[in-house]
Amino acid sequence: AMMLYRHILQLDKDDVMTHMNLAAIYLLDKNYRLAIKHYSLVLEQDEANFNAHFNLGTIFMDKENYDMASPNFQTAVALLPENAEAHYN
Repeated sequence: AMMLYRHILQLDKDDVMTHMNLAAIYLLDKNYRLAIKHYSLVLEQDEANFNAHFNLGTIFMDKENYDMASPNFQTAVALLPENAEAHYN
C-alpha cells in the first residue's frame, strides 16, 4: 500500500485522501514524525478536516505535548461537537 500511496503523491502531491491514509499507517506504526507531516499536509488543503485535527491531538497527547494537543482537540470539537470522544481529550 505504501508504494501505491507514494506513487499517487508523485502524480498529485496534494491528494488529501492519500495523505490521510499515509498518516493513518504512520500513526499505527507510531511513526509520529511522518504521521504529523502528513496530517499537517492534509490541513493545508482542508483545514476543516476533523480526523486530521483529532489524530494530531492524539499524537501530541501521546508525546505529552499538551500545548499542541489542546488546540487540535478544540478545533476537532468545534468541527464536530457531537463527537463525544473529542470532548474528553
